Amino acid sequence: MQNRNYIIMGRTKRKRARSKYPRILNETLIRLQLWLSENNWKNESKLKIKLFNETGRGIASKKSITPNDILISIPASSLITFAQVKISLPSATKVTIHEALAMFLIVEKMKGVKSLWSEYLQSLPEEVPLLPWLATPEEIDSYPADFKLAIDRPLSDYACFLKKACQLIGDVYEPLFPWAFAMVNTRAVYIDHDRVSTDSNSNLLLIDKPSMALCPFLDMFNHHYLAKTEAGLVEHDKKFYYELKSLNGYSKNEQIFISYGPHDNLKLLMEYGFFIPGNVYDTVRFRLEEILKELNFSLDDNRYKFIKDHNFHHNLHLGYAGVSYNLKIVLFSGYTEDMKQLNMVAFSDSYPEDFLINYLTKCTAILLNYKKNSCLKELNTLTNLNQLSNCARNVVEYIRYRLLFVEELKVIFNKNCKS
Repeated sequence: MQNRNYIIMGRTKRKRARSKYPRILNETLIRLQLWLSENNWKNESKLKIKLFNETGRGIASKKSITPNDILISIPASSLITFAQVKISLPSATKVTIHEALAMFLIVEKMKGVKSLWSEYLQSLPEEVPLLPWLATPEEIDSYPADFKLAIDRPLSDYACFLKKACQLIGDVYEPLFPWAFAMVNTRAVYIDHDRVSTDSNSNLLLIDKPSMALCPFLDMFNHHYLAKTEAGLVEHDKKFYYELKSLNGYSKNEQIFISYGPHDNLKLLMEYGFFIPGNVYDTVRFRLEEILKELNFSLDDNRYKFIKDHNFHHNLHLGYAGVSYNLKIVLFSGYTEDMKQLNMVAFSDSYPEDFLINYLTKCTAILLNYKKNSCLKELNTLTNLNQLSNCARNVVEYIRYRLLFVEELKVIFNKNCKS
């Protein structure tokens, strides 16, 4: 993984007092590393914190990293898990593990240096991540249709958290609610709780499983789509550790990345507040209703039912990898009225040559032109609002990027067609 051009938007847009920040960063993280060392963490891979031009804060090593090296092994006792937060949870109201962790962060942050977790809390950024659903109601109302669909769940989850947090820990802490909820949203890791605890109280206090945790230091690794890692709880000498292994190699002082998963940029923006130009997993998404309207498809009941019954109306997108499996089937349903042929092709992924060369090419060109025009309208709608929040400005930057991405796909699909 040499000579990579990593650009993570959203994080790079944050304004920092550069003259003071490095000193404060070093002091805070030295204390964090000392605290972890006192809790039996051994920095065997010689990790260190650095400021990088493209991503801001990130992690490098004082030595070269080879594939399959263990980057970090944090004792389970240093993770913030259900085992830590359950003590402060009233039994009257059930919460999710996400909500429990967020409330724990708030309560511990208010303790200041008296908190056992103060070194970790001080290492967390003060800024709230630029998550689109944290924008103002007016801004959200001006979002593109796919954004509104994508933020329905986080908005609903946050509203539930807000209500429970006010009830359980008090509305005096409300200014910290967005920060704490977003910290868990963007930094929590998955753990197999059953491996390290047999505590049955989780069923009494939690709505879901206690399978999320906050892992000090590990959450400072930045994401990139090229990174390949393995992570999870492992047992050594009857003690559990959260271990992160790199499947890539890195040079000394080169930024080390992890992967949050093969996400497209809309997913990254919604979940973490940033996007990456050139992301190989990026896509342009479509709703079934958009496709039917723009391509003037008149599907009879049988074809429409076929698409819905087999969930082919989900995951309709174009990207560097081409036309998604489901989108190709939806487009073929507009190509033929023969249900027998539709069934056969859909489950064999074997399409007529005329469909692939002519019909599919025409449809993708129409859809990409539609998406281009949509991006231009979306930009106009949002930029006409006064005094956009940082979250909304980040959405504007993303839509500008998406416009360029659509143009790039048009060139790629046109070239593929001619070849």
